[in-house]
Formats: sequence, C-alpha cells, structure tokens
Amino acid sequence: MFWFSFVLISFLITKGYLFSDYRERCNNNDECIDHRLICNNSVCDCDKYHKWIENECVQVVNTSFIMENEMDLLERKDLEIIIGNYNEKLFKIQSLAGLFVAGVCFLAVILVMIYCCYVRNQDNKLKRALKIAKCKHNKKEEIV
Repeated sequence: MFWFSFVLISFLITKGYLFSDYRERCNNNDECIDHRLICNNSVCDCDKYHKWIENECVQVVNTSFIMENEMDLLERKDLEIIIGNYNEKLFKIQSLAGLFVAGVCFLAVILVMIYCCYVRNQDNKLKRALKIAKCKHNKKEEIV
C-alpha cells in the first residue's frame, strides 16, 4: 500500500497535477512548485525580486534590501517581541526539563541506596540466623 501511494504521488507531481511550474495555471501561491513563484493572474510567475532567466527564477535583488524594505519598523519590533517571548518560553521549558531529569536521577540514587541498605540488612539477618543454627548444631554434637 505504501509503494502504491508513493508511486501515485510521484506520478501526480511529475505530471503537474499537484503543483504548477512557471507559466502554468494556478489558483493560489501554494500550488506553485517553487517558493520564488507566485500565482499572478491565475498563472505561476516569478515574484518581484526574481526574474525568469534560463529556465529558473533568479534573484535580482539583494537579500538585505528585501529584508529592509519588506518589513516596516513596527513589524520588526513585533517580530522581535514574539521571538523574545518564544525564546523565554523555550528556555523555561528546557530548564524545567533539566530539573526534572536531575530530580529523577537524584530519586534513582536514593532508591538504589535504600535498596542496597535493605539487601545488606537482609544478608546480616541471614548471617545471624546461620550462626545461630551453626552454634545449635555444634552444641548438639557436643552433647552426643
């Protein structure tokens, strides 16, 4: 079943039924096969920062120029705030995860120590019982 779905999806992609290439029909930007293509007048076309040169969309504008002109100051501030909040949450979650792991390790060490003390106590009881049994056995031999 997996192979059939893989072959079917591969066929649909290669025949252009799922994605559209340059100058092919589309309904929205998601149907265009490349991130540099946008759906413009129902056909996939290069965006304003790329031009169609030798069978591909080639970037004709510097990336730093794109970043400076596409985002105004308020969007940058909002984005910095969002990223800052995300980083704080991520740091808190990772700190909690680290504390959890440290707590589990500490608990495991304590449990192993308790188990070792319990086993040693049981061994000591067994040794005492064996000594008592050995002494009783030796006294019976002396009497006989």
